[in-house]
Amino acid sequence: MGGNPKNQIENIKKYNLKEVLNNYEGIIIGTSAGTMNQAKRVKYLDENNNLIDYDGIGLLDILIYPHQNKNSLENLNEVLNVSKYGKIYCLPNESFIRLEENNKIIEGPYYIIGE
Repeated sequence: MGGNPKNQIENIKKYNLKEVLNNYEGIIIGTSAGTMNQAKRVKYLDENNNLIDYDGIGLLDILIYPHQNKNSLENLNEVLNVSKYGKIYCLPNESFIRLEENNKIIEGPYYIIGE
């Protein structure tokens, strides 16, 4: 689901879903905040430009930023600020990441910012 990533991970923890999701052998789909929370680490700037940093579910070993628009100066500034803390995979709305037998396959356009 989408929404606030921090609120979402708090609910995932509250209902003990992290272990369930990590051991699930079916298809898991995350959109927006759900995509971000599938990572081992989640880092982003909140509405006050404070860095939010916490452990995600752990399905992916990369930082993910959904809804990216490389033509948006606001998007780029946020990603550049957060990229100081690690490499970020930026996914426009038409892109997604698929895991198949532990291989990460990115479908659609994407760009990487950071180390």
